Amino acid sequence: MRLLPLAVCAALAVVPARAAEDGKVYPLAAKSLVLDVARAGTALLAVGDRGFVLKSADDGATWAQQKSPVTVMLTGLRMQDAQTGWAVGHDATILKTEDGGATWAVKHQDAELDTPLFDIWFDDDRRGTAVGAYGLIEKTTDGGATWVEARVSDDEPHLYSVVRTLDGALLAVGETGGIFKSTDGGEIWELLPSPYDGTWFGVLATSDGTLFIYGLRGNLYRSADAARTWTKIDTGTEVSLTGAAQRADGGIVVTGLSGVVLTSKDGTAFVLSTLTDREALAGAVETTSGKLLVFGEKGAHAAAEIKQ
Repeated sequence: MRLLPLAVCAALAVVPARAAEDGKVYPLAAKSLVLDVARAGTALLAVGDRGFVLKSADDGATWAQQKSPVTVMLTGLRMQDAQTGWAVGHDATILKTEDGGATWAVKHQDAELDTPLFDIWFDDDRRGTAVGAYGLIEKTTDGGATWVEARVSDDEPHLYSVVRTLDGALLAVGETGGIFKSTDGGEIWELLPSPYDGTWFGVLATSDGTLFIYGLRGNLYRSADAARTWTKIDTGTEVSLTGAAQRADGGIVVTGLSGVVLTSKDGTAFVLSTLTDREALAGAVETTSGKLLVFGEKGAHAAAEIKQ
């Protein structure tokens, strides 16, 4: 199929990607669409098109394709520690690694459901919540051995991101300005007032509890009170914002389509950079050595044009 221009945020791609031959090694996998990257100890892991899982031991300079048990697009990645992590994707796929990303096991998949998952959050070794298209929620209380399906609301909005807030609640965001909060581990979700009625592509929870939500038309807001109130941030762009990350020094990086990268030292005022090739970006990650990488339609790589 032909992916949407963003193909990058999977948030907009709710049709499964073309499958590749299972187990086949692709020399250009590192240059293909990457939708999420996470640190696994001193290494980096990346997931994206065709079920690709990539690993780098040199701050993203080179990437090696790892074994993957699926060929569907993988859209989200979350590491609990250096060895244990989770990846989600199309067909309600949930994968788990216990060896730092070298191998993965399928913990949930439903091709008949034909619904992608976009993000996953684990509070501990047993309790996890995954969110996806059409308001899909998948929950586990036994470390991924079994999953219970639910919906965030009768309206079934796409959900693109989920985090834990400072007050202990789960917060999920998605289309039509949807901001949903659960205080009981994902059983019941309350729709919160939203400062914008367009789609939110993600939410970032920083180390001090500050929340950032970002989405269509360059909309970026922050909350210092666990999503009770929001303050609009001037981004200087109307490009859709697709990813965000916190750096070791507390700085914030927000990425978007058309090569847009926003950087801030304190999370209040942001500096706008635009990559020369205007590639569609899905996010950014800081390596253990402090290098900033962006990732998206051209894989994961450093970008000299970013103002920091």
